[in-house]
Amino acid sequence: MTAVARAVSRPSRERVIVIGAVAAMVCLWASAFVAIRFADRELSPGALALGRLLVGSAALGILVLVRRAPLPRRSELAGIVVCGVLWFGVYNVALNAAERRVDAGSLVNGIGHAGASTVAWMIYLGVAPTAAGFVLWAYALARTTAGRMGSTTYLVPPLALLLGWAFLGEVPPALVLPGGALCLAGVALARTGGRRRSRVSGS
Repeated sequence: MTAVARAVSRPSRERVIVIGAVAAMVCLWASAFVAIRFADRELSPGALALGRLLVGSAALGILVLVRRAPLPRRSELAGIVVCGVLWFGVYNVALNAAERRVDAGSLVNGIGHAGASTVAWMIYLGVAPTAAGFVLWAYALARTTAGRMGSTTYLVPPLALLLGWAFLGEVPPALVLPGGALCLAGVALARTGGRRRSRVSGS
């Protein structure tokens, strides 16, 4: 293989890996809604959020130790705390509470009364959608634009509806179908529009 051929194949191989990472991330985040619906039958919203984040923190902590990643700088700590409280704290509790009413605290006490399947779903939430999902997000974000990555998250709702239909038997109402089609159309427009603009600018 010539040097030119190697140079051409390297970007295409990396592009396939990035697309795979994005696809896995979207599937994991969509599956979180199904897992929450299973687990919140026996765990309160606060308990489920705390358990999920403890498991996710442990999984990410192991990854940091294995990779020997440097600790964040002192100037970054304030932003990390704000992000953790608002996104991982408030958002997850609100999401868990909403999942009790919409389709698709005390943790020690809840775990003591929860069944094995509930605990397994809580661990899955911490390892897969939380730890693995955000690792894949960071990996793909470092190799593409924030706009493109943001647009892919619109694939999560229609995929979550399909997973809820398959695993929970929750048939989506007819009005949801045009909304899902609109999400898919928006993602397609965002992805193809960028390539079209790059071709025009390069010509």
